[in-house]
Parts: sequence; structure tokens; C-alpha cells
Amino acid sequence: MTVKNSLQTNRTSLTKGMAALLAQEKYRPRVLRRGETLQGSVREVTAGRVLIDIGAKSEWVVRGEEYDAVREFVKTLRAGTYVPVTIITPETPEGTALVSLRGAARTFAWEKVAEAVVSQRPLQARVIHVARGGITVELVGISCFIPTIELGKYVREASFALVGKNIAVRVLNFDRDKERIIVSERAVSEKEEIARVQELVKSISVGERLVGEVTKIAPFGAFIEIAKDNVLIEGLVHISELSWEKIDDPSSVVSVGDTVEVVVLGEREGRLALSLKRAGGDPWQGAEQRFPPDTPVSGTVTKIMDRNIVVEVEPGIEGIIQRRTLPPGAEPRVGERIACFVEKVEEEKRRMMLTVRLTTKPVGYK
Repeated sequence: MTVKNSLQTNRTSLTKGMAALLAQEKYRPRVLRRGETLQGSVREVTAGRVLIDIGAKSEWVVRGEEYDAVREFVKTLRAGTYVPVTIITPETPEGTALVSLRGAARTFAWEKVAEAVVSQRPLQARVIHVARGGITVELVGISCFIPTIELGKYVREASFALVGKNIAVRVLNFDRDKERIIVSERAVSEKEEIARVQELVKSISVGERLVGEVTKIAPFGAFIEIAKDNVLIEGLVHISELSWEKIDDPSSVVSVGDTVEVVVLGEREGRLALSLKRAGGDPWQGAEQRFPPDTPVSGTVTKIMDRNIVVEVEPGIEGIIQRRTLPPGAEPRVGERIACFVEKVEEEKRRMMLTVRLTTKPVGYK
């Protein structure tokens, strides 16, 4: 064998030997790309850092703000745990890859939220901001808002002092697709009081008359506080139940501090549904007897439609004039008082048909 052939044989053997060695070591060199998500095994968890093993020469590391963002999730990690990681920096000056666990932490967080809804066990949330209508908290790494109505008395009064501290909350509901969580602190801190209120609410019958105080007015209605058996029960009078007349502003009917009598319509989400207008009686009751056919009435035009004109005859009672029955030139305007005759009343349908009273003799009349 020539020297040349001998060298060639040695090179071939060396190449085959390296290939076998690499295969034996399962070495898989690859180029990491920013934003890529891969699986890795937790090698070590220390204060401020997580080392991820990828079975290669280099390691992945979670540190800095990436570590702070998933601090709660990191507490659940153990050596050997496989987790999905996202590449932030493919290679640092130290020869490692900086990666993020935020995706895995978010999946973990939503699983904890779903579990909390089923078990009804409280979770710890960190208060991060106080606003006029409530507080913002961080719950298992997810930011959510707790409205004032869902805060207990102590938290409402000491909210600014609680920034940066943990409070116990209960998850009432959530929608992962919309990334929305509904939580309550009051459901934990005032659990016993809420239970007493719920029991009292169940004991109150539909149609029962109660007296309460107007505590708050909103665009959609008025909140009423009712004292019963030394317990305060909250109810809501929807704007449609404040008056038999159509109103746009609840404050035109009631004011904060007013004492009012209401009728119970039912219970919705632990709160009484109330009616103020029904406490004064139904204006349609007995309408057929009060307004027999040909009864002269007058009212205010409230609405003009393509075929009909709506006239308020009494508070809560509106009649309809068919536009085709109007004499020529007698088109009324909204807000105008108009004289009519009752044509027909259908009390059960809450319907009244009217005709216009003529004040001048029609042209051609003999």
C-alpha cells in the first residue's frame, strides 16, 4: 500500500469514527431563531434564574425581566420538567440563549383560573393599581380589574395602603378567548354576610312590597338599599320600572336619599329586581271602564311614525291615531296638545285607539 493510499484510508476511518461518535452522543447542531418556540428540560432553578437543558453544548437561560414576569410560575418548576420556551436572544456573549417562559406561564395561569372556578377556592392576587371605580390586581400573572362593588369594606377603605400587597379573591367567571376574568374580593372577606343576604333574598316573594332608600343612580336605573332583619339587601329598579312614562334619565324620577316603596319582581344574580312604578298601581287597570268609546280626551303627542301618531293620554297610558284618519292639514307636532275621541281600548293588550276631534267643519260638509 502506498503512503497516499494509507493516508486516504486513515482519513476515511477518522470520518466514520467522528460520525459514529456524533451519532452516539445524539448531537444535533441547529441554528436558533428569535421568536421560535421549542421544548426544553428544566435543569436548575435558582434565585433570579432558570437554566433550561436542550441536550446540546449550550444552555438556555431565563433571567431579568423575563424571570420577574413568570415568578409565580417558576415556583412550580422542578428539575426535569419539560416546558415550552420562546427564543429571545439566540446567543448571548456568555454563549447561552436567552429565552422566555411567558407562554407556558400563561397556559398555567388560565388552568389555575379554571380550577379556581370549579373548586371555588380563593387565590392570592397582588394589588398593583387603585382607580376611582376599583382596583387592578395581578392574579397568577394575569392583570384583572375588581370593581368597587366587589370589594369588601376593609379593602375599599384601605385600598391605597394595599398597593404591592396580596389579597385573597375568588374567581366568579372567566373567558379565555376574550382574556377576561371576573373576580371578587368581597366574596372572600364578607362571605358570611353575603350568605345571610342570599338566604333573605330567597325568603322574599315576588309581588312583595318593601320600603328602601335610593343609594345610587345610574343611567340604567336606581339602586335601592332595603333593611330586613338587621341585614342590608341591595336591589335595582331598572329605568323601565321607574315610571309608567318613558323616561331618559332616572334622576328625573328619584334622587339619592329618597325613601321609596317598591314591588319585588324577582331575583337576578343575588340582587333583588324591583319596580317603583308598580307600587303605585297599573294605570291600565280599569282603563276600559274609564275610557268607553267616544270618550273625549286630550293628550300630548310623544312620537310621530310613518303610519301612526302616539299620544300620551295619562301617565303610563298612550293612545294611537292612525295617520290616514287625520283630516287634511291637521298634521300635529311632537309636544303638541291634541283633542281626541277614544275609539277603542284593549286593556289586556295595553292598547288604545284614538280619533282626532274636529274643531272646524270639513270642507264640503252639509
